[in-house]
Amino acid sequence: MTNIQKIFLLILIVFLSFIFLNYFSVSLSNLVYPYDVEQAEGFMLPRIKFLLTGHPEYLYNSIYSYPYYFTNDYPPAFYFITAFLSLIFGEGFFAGRLFALLSSLLIGFFIFKIVKMKTKNAYLGLMAALFFFSSYVIFYWGSIYRVDVTGALFSLVGVYFFLMYKKNKTDRKNKYFILSILFFILAVTTKQSYIIAPLSSFFYLFLIDKRESFRFLLLFIVPTISIFLLLNFLTDGQFFLHTMVYNSKLLISQNSTDLINNLITVNFIILAISFLYFIREKMELISIYFLFSLLFALFQVFKTGSATNYFIEPVITMSIILGFCFDMLKRKKEIFNLLILLIFIQLYIYFYFNNQIFLSIFNPQKYFATRNLESDLKVLSYIKNSTGKVFIQNSMYSIANKGDVLFELWGIYDIPEKYINITRFEDYFKDQNYFLIFTNEHFSVFKNLYVYVENNYEPIDEISWYDNDYKYFPLYLYRLKPLGD
Repeated sequence: MTNIQKIFLLILIVFLSFIFLNYFSVSLSNLVYPYDVEQAEGFMLPRIKFLLTGHPEYLYNSIYSYPYYFTNDYPPAFYFITAFLSLIFGEGFFAGRLFALLSSLLIGFFIFKIVKMKTKNAYLGLMAALFFFSSYVIFYWGSIYRVDVTGALFSLVGVYFFLMYKKNKTDRKNKYFILSILFFILAVTTKQSYIIAPLSSFFYLFLIDKRESFRFLLLFIVPTISIFLLLNFLTDGQFFLHTMVYNSKLLISQNSTDLINNLITVNFIILAISFLYFIREKMELISIYFLFSLLFALFQVFKTGSATNYFIEPVITMSIILGFCFDMLKRKKEIFNLLILLIFIQLYIYFYFNNQIFLSIFNPQKYFATRNLESDLKVLSYIKNSTGKVFIQNSMYSIANKGDVLFELWGIYDIPEKYINITRFEDYFKDQNYFLIFTNEHFSVFKNLYVYVENNYEPIDEISWYDNDYKYFPLYLYRLKPLGD
């Protein structure tokens, strides 16, 4: 690598470091905020509450039993880890956000380790790790109370130990093999969709050593299936329904097409670079992992409730591949410099679609979690002063007021129609005779309930709220009409 190339690379690293500073400042803002910063975040609290109050059975209960119409999409590893952390740091969002933030930072560390392992260049490893934090996907999901980055971390650590296993010729080789499998199992028991890293590792191993690949498959499959079967047995079959059946509803919608368009247009340059690398190095594990994770993400966006969290693994693999590409082109000065230019263009595209990446520390009133404080306090005041039962689509608010866990409408919508009696659910909702009802834009998918609320309740407030990508996401408050109206 020439001195000019080193200077260009250093400029890129400095620029990416500034973006990382923005990410870290937003993450710290999220960390200490007492209420949710993303609408899906508050849903985690009831799961942890069940564990902390000694009722793990509620995690996967029948939807017709307490806590009633309450679905749980994920295996329990993340819940148990964050419940333990909550014993140390207290109930609320801090423990889960801290774990998520640490997970995202460790993903950066292992990207660095993997790139450095192949290129023997720490600067390229640092650049690849920092590029990971420049993605709008990581800005959104990297530090909120969700399973996504933690599951991705376990997958990536599994890949790292698998690469160490393939590289090592000493007696420790088998240790790395076992460690990779353990982390892959931990990944799929955190979120079952993180099956792609072990699948990619098996496929790669199958291409070069069929006998060893079946050893890998056996050691991964047997304990994983045993854990899932045990959980299913302990929950009388409810674990399988919650984690495999209830969230299997596929829907070609505007949301799914928007997500695909978002992935392609916003990441066009780094996607193109990664595909070119795949064509050249298609037998590499990271290349296989990139392709499999991308294809799986494109399939997952057709599930109801899907979001950009399914893009975390492709972002990880593209960041690693970027480091590999710089190393591959270090002796081709013109192409190396072109690659630097292309990455700056890619960063500009990120800025165009989400200027939070660059401007967070300059405009904390807009980008930090406290932007919703006034609205959150207003909602909590309504709930606290209500003279009757309150329904709200985000369970965080009821828990903040020491209330009971309420069923979650979006989870009900995710269930395929043949697995739920929707009329029975609607009757249950009406029988609660709520005094106040808070809804958001998703409530309209329940057409009968929407009409019921319109006919029996009067709108009294629209409370402004901004999601973690700073889109306006208001809460609508309805109050039961007086008798005779």
